Amino acid sequence: MAVVKGQHLRLFLDGLAIAAAQTCDVKIHLDVLEANTKDDTDDWGHFIGSNLSWEASTSGLVVIDEDAQDSTDLMDLIGETVVVEFGLAGSIQNRTNQETIMRGEAVITDVNINASNRANSTFTCVMTGVKNLLAPLAHLCSSEPYRLVTSNSKALVVEDIPA
Repeated sequence: MAVVKGQHLRLFLDGLAIAAAQTCDVKIHLDVLEANTKDDTDDWGHFIGSNLSWEASTSGLVVIDEDAQDSTDLMDLIGETVVVEFGLAGSIQNRTNQETIMRGEAVITDVNINASNRANSTFTCVMTGVKNLLAPLAHLCSSEPYRLVTSNSKALVVEDIPA
């Protein structure tokens, strides 16, 4: 088992790394519906898993970079649907996809630039998934994409996407 350090994972939009990013997050959420009935005799709540959703976010320094998605590009893309990839730095840029962890389409919903006095200007960007979050898992399975179905405390459960 190898531990992957944060500096090796990057968030990419439409194949370009986000310039000067300091953090990146991908959050998967399962909505739950209450399933309590009058027949339940215990004090525990009962819930059923419902819809999956996902969100990606990033923050970093404000820079101008022609070879990457910088903060000004992010502002221009607000409301647009973009391809979001989360993976090891270098692999996505080289298009090997051997270490792409997750991929999906998302709409940029929030961009914030903070310019505090005598401090580095920073940005934050939030993207909300509009389609399935795919887990290619190329290094474990094949080059075919897999769709995230659910997760539990032990592992992500994926299924093959039919052609």
